[in-house]
Amino acid sequence: MRKTFLTALLATALLGVGVQAASAEWMAVAANYQGYGYGEGYSEESAREEAINDCEVKTGYDCSWQTTSVPTVWYLSVVYCNGEPSTSGSRHGWQMSGTRAAEKLGYFDRDARQCSVAVQY
Repeated sequence: MRKTFLTALLATALLGVGVQAASAEWMAVAANYQGYGYGEGYSEESAREEAINDCEVKTGYDCSWQTTSVPTVWYLSVVYCNGEPSTSGSRHGWQMSGTRAAEKLGYFDRDARQCSVAVQY
C-alpha cells in the first residue's frame, strides 16, 4: 500500500514539473514524379529517411533526390509544377512553403499558376 502511494505521488510530481512523453522533433517530405511520402523523427536525418521510405513504398520509385525536413513547428509543402515535383518548408505558413517550393523550380508570380499543391503538413 505504501509503495503504491509513493509511486502515485512520484508520478504526480513528475507531471507537475512538465515531464512528458518524447515526441518527434522533425518532419520531412520526399517526392518523385509518381507521388510523395511523409515521415517524422527525432533528428533531421531520421525524419528524412522515414519520408523517403514512405514515398518509395507508395510509388515504387526513388525519392531520395527531392526531400525537405524541418522542425515540427514549421510547415511543409509538396508542389507539382507542370508535373515536376518540388518540396519546401517554412516557419511562416503553408502559403510561404508552397511558394518557396514553386520558386525552387523557377516558377514565380504568374508562372506559379502552372503549379498545384499536392499536400501540406
